[in-house]
Amino acid sequence: MAWWHKPDTPDMEGYMPENVYNGPDPDAYKRYAEMKHRQARENKLAWEKFQKEKKEKAIQMKNKLKEASILFFVQILMYSIWCINFRAVADAHYHTAALSDFMIASMNFFVIKKIANGQDNIHQWAGYALGSVVGSYLGIWISATFLGG
Repeated sequence: MAWWHKPDTPDMEGYMPENVYNGPDPDAYKRYAEMKHRQARENKLAWEKFQKEKKEKAIQMKNKLKEASILFFVQILMYSIWCINFRAVADAHYHTAALSDFMIASMNFFVIKKIANGQDNIHQWAGYALGSVVGSYLGIWISATFLGG
């Protein structure tokens, strides 16, 4: 093949309008156009698939953040109640201790159910653990302030 018949790009290889040995190829442009149309369609489908996957990952991340936040705030509340419960038991406040025990048991049921239904639990663990730390500080402050310190 002569130098002027070499393709400019690798994707044009085999789609040249003339073949040096057999003369002009009337279907070469048609085949080239079909190839380019097929590539464009495949690129469009790949882009749509990428966009769909990106949207699904964003939804998954949003759901994980929501789960972690729920557990975080439930643990803040629960550990605050635990601290109040400890103080109520120590000071023999029967009704306060009974009410706080009921609330702790109810929230534990909720947390266990929430974690048991999860698949990737690292974000749930983070919300659970961090909420426990913040809840302890808040509970100590609340119990010291309102139940006497």
